[in-house]
Amino acid sequence: MSVKLLLDYAAANPELCATPQYLFENFTSRIALGTVDSGLDPSGLFWQARRPSDAMSICRELTSFSAFMCSQYNANELNPMREANWSERICTYAGRRYKSKNSFLTHLHPRARSWSESKFVPNNNSLTVRPPKVEAGTSTQFPSERFGDLILKGFAVNPHVANPWLRLNVRDVLLTLLLHGGGLRCSEPFHMFITDVTTDPVDPRSALVRIGHPSLGEISWRDVDGALERTTRAEYLMKHGLPQRQYVAGPMHAGWKNPVLDGKYYLQVRWATPEYGHLFLSLWRIYHHLYLRLRCRPRHPWAWVSFGKGREGEPLKLGRFIKAHDRAVRRIGLEPERHLGTKPHGHRHAYAKWLLSLGLSREIIRRFLHHASISSQDVYTRFDEGELNEAMSAGIDRLNTKDEPRIFQESVGAEFGFEGIDPERGELFNAGAQLKRIWEAQKNTTVP
Repeated sequence: MSVKLLLDYAAANPELCATPQYLFENFTSRIALGTVDSGLDPSGLFWQARRPSDAMSICRELTSFSAFMCSQYNANELNPMREANWSERICTYAGRRYKSKNSFLTHLHPRARSWSESKFVPNNNSLTVRPPKVEAGTSTQFPSERFGDLILKGFAVNPHVANPWLRLNVRDVLLTLLLHGGGLRCSEPFHMFITDVTTDPVDPRSALVRIGHPSLGEISWRDVDGALERTTRAEYLMKHGLPQRQYVAGPMHAGWKNPVLDGKYYLQVRWATPEYGHLFLSLWRIYHHLYLRLRCRPRHPWAWVSFGKGREGEPLKLGRFIKAHDRAVRRIGLEPERHLGTKPHGHRHAYAKWLLSLGLSREIIRRFLHHASISSQDVYTRFDEGELNEAMSAGIDRLNTKDEPRIFQESVGAEFGFEGIDPERGELFNAGAQLKRIWEAQKNTTVP
């Protein structure tokens, strides 16, 4: 595609083909800015201006293709290399080091090699206009003020039952508590075994949830002879003809992003507040009672099962929980959209923002989110527009409580004719009329 564009441009502008370098220089300009000037295009191409990233990609592809043709067939290069000046070399070196900083292959690009490779740069080094820097998207967290409605109203599927807790879909409430109050990724609870929940010895009213690694996590079980065995989960699943859910395709799949584990080998849920652990344990006992009352005993170790007709006792699929969560969100008047934070992953964002509001260090937040890199939490702790506006309002309120000079002072405004300035609120009233009178007065003034 890039070569075709260059050939089309050369055929439409034969007068620019004196040298390959001159042709390429004009081509890069027209790719970025378009071929239309003042509504006219003598070349007849009528190219529109391309996005900076697309223009840079086309120019890089042509530079690489030209270098290949030169090495294979001794052709003239469109954009030959030249010796870099000092500033170009410093910038090129810094760019190479920045690019390889987080690469797994950094050891293949030592500093000395990057410095030597920065000695030469393409002749047309400023290929196109660089794309503007855009602030990364804001955090898409679930609105915490609606979490109570989601639990008590969204998951209320049996409204006529006397026991208020039995009105709820307890299983889905428990899963949502793990996401919102424990900060788990949506797929991680689906690797839980039924034995992964116990009473916390430190706080007997709270639940201690330790999710074993899908392959290396340990499990104790009894064989057909009643002998106690202790194996890894991978061995247990293999002996019972069950798949590891992170590897199987289809509805049974549940991802595992290799979070940093808390022990050998398990992922411990750390509750945002103790109340989440207390509520989880209370609901877990109800769920466990329903689990034990299943007519068909589950032939698998996973904690979350289906209670629907024809699927009773089967492992719960991740897709079914996501659909149930979407229905619960709609019941409380919200739309399940990712950019609104109302999808299941929005709970993890809310958990991270809660940790940030507590003033915890980035290292502590990394441990709670089970990240390997401290920079991984940045996507969870970005500020949204509401938080930016609140920060600005809080700053203005702090300023108003002090005897600090305002942006617009009454004396300064009067000096320049701005009687319409409110010195307290810093607002302009009829400023346009004031400026017009000053301008008319200046025009009528004779310079001596």
